[in-house]
Amino acid sequence: MQKEKYDEMGNSDSQFFPACETGQPVISGLFLVFLGTILFLGATGVTILGHSAWWLVGLLPAVYLGMMAYNLYQRDGRVSSRVAIMLIWGMIPLLFVGGNILGFNIGALWPLALIATGVTLLFSGSRR
Repeated sequence: MQKEKYDEMGNSDSQFFPACETGQPVISGLFLVFLGTILFLGATGVTILGHSAWWLVGLLPAVYLGMMAYNLYQRDGRVSSRVAIMLIWGMIPLLFVGGNILGFNIGALWPLALIATGVTLLFSGSRR
């Protein structure tokens, strides 16, 4: 088993790259293949569902935040406030992508994530 590396601030690689924590570079590799495919499709003018392939880039932060939420859930053993906050913020890119595909402008709705995060923090503060 590899020893975890820390930088001068005390942060480990696994803190920012969930694939490093499990020792599975497969997730990082899939991420890069997906990103490269999106960039290639966008550069060549390929459309998906009548839209440019660039809207798929919105899925990347949603997947990353979902992976972070799952890792936190495994560590905490329950849906803690930090897991809920990651899930809330992971839904924002999905809403933007879905709204754009369906033709809705949901750009003004992102402050709802701030409200939901604040409510989550308020209700989780009493459990500490």
